[in-house]
Amino acid sequence: MKIKASLEAVATIFDRVNMAGTRIKQSDIVLAYIAVHNSGWVRGKFMEYLNDLDEEGFYFDPTIIIRGITAIGENKTVLRDVSDDFIRNENGVLDKAFKKFKECMSRLIHKFRSAGILTSDLIYAKNSVIPLIYLCHKFGTTFNFKKALFYLILALWYGRYSGAAEATLQEDINKIKEAKNFDEAIAKLVENFPKINVTKEIVKNAVYYQGIGRILKLILYLIVYKNGATDWFTGVRLGYTRHNEINKDFGIEEHHFFPRSLLRKQNIETDKIHSLANIVFINPGTNKRLRTQPADYIKKYKIQKEDLKKQLIPLNEKLWYIEKFKEFINERSRLIAEEINNYLKDLCPEYFK
Repeated sequence: MKIKASLEAVATIFDRVNMAGTRIKQSDIVLAYIAVHNSGWVRGKFMEYLNDLDEEGFYFDPTIIIRGITAIGENKTVLRDVSDDFIRNENGVLDKAFKKFKECMSRLIHKFRSAGILTSDLIYAKNSVIPLIYLCHKFGTTFNFKKALFYLILALWYGRYSGAAEATLQEDINKIKEAKNFDEAIAKLVENFPKINVTKEIVKNAVYYQGIGRILKLILYLIVYKNGATDWFTGVRLGYTRHNEINKDFGIEEHHFFPRSLLRKQNIETDKIHSLANIVFINPGTNKRLRTQPADYIKKYKIQKEDLKKQLIPLNEKLWYIEKFKEFINERSRLIAEEINNYLKDLCPEYFK
């Protein structure tokens, strides 16, 4: 049966008929339309590209890719508003947008890696990549990655795309489209975000795997990566393999500076045990079954003070003993807060004026 209806109507019909099956998404309908009107495009070009990205460690859901392509080709991320001409690839408009998208994504991946974002797993709200793709497309050689990264951090911090992502994305694409230059675009994107000032108390009370601790952990990781930090137990640089190659399967691995088992025996509260200030980073696969206090294992593994400094560990050896845990947390929270503020100011000084 052939019907004439809009994409939104088709999606609604399918959703009602297929309520017991897999939920249909707008991007699925768009891809189906593209497949119908462009024989071999989805399987031969689109899916092949997704596989290539996956091999690079940067897999994104097809919805993200489609929205990025339509943003470049039609300045639209609300997929039901995309024109039939674009979907039908009239005069090669789809192919041109796809080519430009791939160029921008390749450039972004290169920049991400230089900053320490070695895989897409580190970007936990992946819709936030779309404005960066569009910024890269629109401003070309004047695209400033440091400021774009700052916006990405703010978007993650405030959960910019955690709700009605499609409408929010369109709002931000419009801001970028209307901007006369890159700096104006960034200014428009961040103007409604409250100013950030990370204090010692914020860090000390942050649990590394939830709430604000999640974004603070990412920023802390980016700082120690920038510092050239190494895995204390293997000597290999964070994010790299033993053969000095980027680990495309890298994920942030945490090690509790004061081991959990040791702190539990001291009846330390769970939130304090998992404080961001008690977390350092190691490479995946490193044996982290430590039961001793830092003063002991630092000596055992001959961990150098320079390597401790790169992970913002206080160098006062008296703080490495279990009875000094609270003093250690206070001092490291201060160091982390100071370095996070400095890192963010370096990315986008104008925001803090």
